[in-house]
Amino acid sequence: MKNLCISLLIIMLFSSGISAQENQEVKNNEFRLELLNFIGSTFYAEYERRLSDDHGLNIVIAPTAIDNNNKTMYGMLVQVNPKLYFTIGKNNKSQQRIYFSPYANYRYLDISQTSTYYPYNYYNGTILPQTQTNTFIASSAGIGMLIGFKIEAGNFFIFNLEAGGGPRYVFNKSGNTSYNNVNEGFNNWNLGYSGIFPRFNMTMGFKF
Repeated sequence: MKNLCISLLIIMLFSSGISAQENQEVKNNEFRLELLNFIGSTFYAEYERRLSDDHGLNIVIAPTAIDNNNKTMYGMLVQVNPKLYFTIGKNNKSQQRIYFSPYANYRYLDISQTSTYYPYNYYNGTILPQTQTNTFIASSAGIGMLIGFKIEAGNFFIFNLEAGGGPRYVFNKSGNTSYNNVNEGFNNWNLGYSGIFPRFNMTMGFKF
């Protein structure tokens, strides 16, 4: 009887250890980076919190910083988008899901460009360099829908593709020029445009 009790106790402890290990393997957080946005000097980072097997809440923070000698652009994009998932494939090593995700975002940007020109003074025959700085400052807000495809491999690696879009409105425009006069050299969509704005993102990251 004593040996039986000891055996049952060992089995219970072993089972509890397995259960605890399985619980630890459920990772509710994701961190991803958008590689394409680095072309536009934007650090596009996403954090997603798992709410249930089929639901998640995603937050995007994307600061922009460009300093090209005579031209600078600084800005920030913030976005919130819940996700509804549907599993389309699953095995021991990976899982493939599609999702629908309505989004709302806000973006602020500040662009300045300094130009140097050399006017000729006809009175004294001199040429003196002068500089002129053009600035464009604005905010924008957008809403829309994204449709995505996600691969989760090994309960760690994540590859995500999504596309969609929606209306965007640019407001609080200020400065002494328009965006079209300062956008040369920036690999971005027209940041001064109000209207239907397409979206495409490719992110990679990990679970934790």
